[in-house]
Amino acid sequence: NKMILSITNRFVFIKTRKCGGTSIQNILKPFCSELDIVSLGFDNEINPTKPSPLEEFATLGSVKAYYNIEGFYTFGFIRNPYSIPLSRFLFEIKRGRLNLKPTKKTFNNWCINDYFTPMGRYSKDKWSNLLLQNGKPIVDDIFKLENLEESLITISNKLHLPQLKPQHSNKSNTQNFDYRKWNSISTINLVKEFFSKEVYYGKY
Repeated sequence: NKMILSITNRFVFIKTRKCGGTSIQNILKPFCSELDIVSLGFDNEINPTKPSPLEEFATLGSVKAYYNIEGFYTFGFIRNPYSIPLSRFLFEIKRGRLNLKPTKKTFNNWCINDYFTPMGRYSKDKWSNLLLQNGKPIVDDIFKLENLEESLITISNKLHLPQLKPQHSNKSNTQNFDYRKWNSISTINLVKEFFSKEVYYGKY
């Protein structure tokens, strides 16, 4: 889950949580050089001997404060907010942070009691915080993870790179649980409220 500041290819990829960021980073990383920053935490994956001056979920403002990116292509990915809580739930179980069995009941209880707290730890899953300001994009392009293949064609063309191919990394939902079957009415209503900016902007 890394943001990328590529001086080599003049682009900034703003990483948003639970939106396929690791996959996108792995697709772009082969085209980066030691001039670039590929942040994981505060490590630079391109040059591990030098700490990264930018964290993996860096804002566009902090990137601009560090480096003059005038003329750089800036972009990020978004995802259907109705799918994010289940992705987060399964990821937290996979990482050993939640000691729960993945069932519809435990998921929806967790959503109601833990996930949807206004300023809680999971509020960072709101991609609007990194890609929008006053409801409008602050990057050149915002792509939907659901349209990954056509998005990669656009990115390849804009950056004059060979055709980028999808990869799937860091997948938390290995059993293909379908959020449409898992979300209760209560969870759906909480998504609408919690992710109101995301639902509105993405027309989800």
